[in-house]
Amino acid sequence: MPKPSSVLNLVADIGGTYTRFALAQAGFIQADSVARIRTSDFPTLVDAAKQYLARQTQSALGACFAVAGPVLEGKFQLTNGFWHDSVDHLRKQLLLDRVQLINDFKAIALAIPQLGASQLLQIGTATPLPSGLSQQAKAVIGPGTGFGSALLVETDVGTITIASEGGHTALSADNAQEMALLDWLMQHGHTNECETFISGPGMELLHRALCDISGLPHGNPGASDIVQQALQGDRDCRRTLDQFCAWLGSVARDYALKCGARGGVYIAGGVVPHFAEYLRLSDFRVRFESSKKMQHYLHAVPTYLITAENPGLIGAAWQSNR
Repeated sequence: MPKPSSVLNLVADIGGTYTRFALAQAGFIQADSVARIRTSDFPTLVDAAKQYLARQTQSALGACFAVAGPVLEGKFQLTNGFWHDSVDHLRKQLLLDRVQLINDFKAIALAIPQLGASQLLQIGTATPLPSGLSQQAKAVIGPGTGFGSALLVETDVGTITIASEGGHTALSADNAQEMALLDWLMQHGHTNECETFISGPGMELLHRALCDISGLPHGNPGASDIVQQALQGDRDCRRTLDQFCAWLGSVARDYALKCGARGGVYIAGGVVPHFAEYLRLSDFRVRFESSKKMQHYLHAVPTYLITAENPGLIGAAWQSNR
């Protein structure tokens, strides 16, 4: 049942690089309470949360933490970070009545029904299915420090969200260059997983691999530098970003087919919003529809980039009131 509207809850979106905190009331974030920290600046979630709460003038009674990793038996361990904790320990240490732990992409999935058209950038021109259709599945995927995924199913009796670990499924090759890239991964001792190439750190590795295959120096630029230089016209960085966008389209395609996501695939995470227009003009949608047998199916599935600020917090706030 929804909690009384006067109750304040602490909510957080916890990633491998950044953690965002806010206070929520009646399932909605208090906009002026949002704060961002570097996750690695604090040894534990408890330390970070205590500092945040100490700076607030209002007290929270409960909390919902959306974490970048699986939540198993009331415990979490960040997949790309060192924070780990449990519901019981967090509740006792933070003096809260109730604590909920959910996956961060499950939180983003929960936010989708609350997002307006201005908070989404459609990639392609597919027409969404009629709203209210029973069993309308929507997939959420996206690169950040790692690669997250979740599924939202709208039914006649409410919504169901399912967190998944799609970032650890294998990439497939659609052409000779991608076959060479996967071979490069194997030769250099890397695991063939989506997030190995399709993430912030993955973009850096992808740039190195493409340069190595072509016999070019790579200079080890960071992901933000690769994006910036690509947008400025640098040939080698554009090639990296083109491959990143194309492969993301293939991953989105495979996820839509596996999950029956006729309601759409939504791209989230901290990486892609930095080159939203580049993605829209890239081969992302071409690759999304590239299936000889299922092109007609995929052509009707809309794809969106979530442009809303803090969708993980939006979803955690909604969950905190349940």
